[in-house]
Amino acid sequence: MDDLHGILTTYEMRTSDSNLVKKDAALKAADKKSKENNKAVDSNMDIDDDKIEAMI
Repeated sequence: MDDLHGILTTYEMRTSDSNLVKKDAALKAADKKSKENNKAVDSNMDIDDDKIEAMI
């Protein structure tokens, strides 16, 4: 009985670690997309400023 409990505990520890890795990877991917979107917004703001200066 103790052997089965040890095996189950080990399995649970391994599967919970793999879930954390997947969640961490998902968070990193979401953060990367967020940074890319922020860069796109910043570059659009620069273009708009240039257009405004050209109109003046």
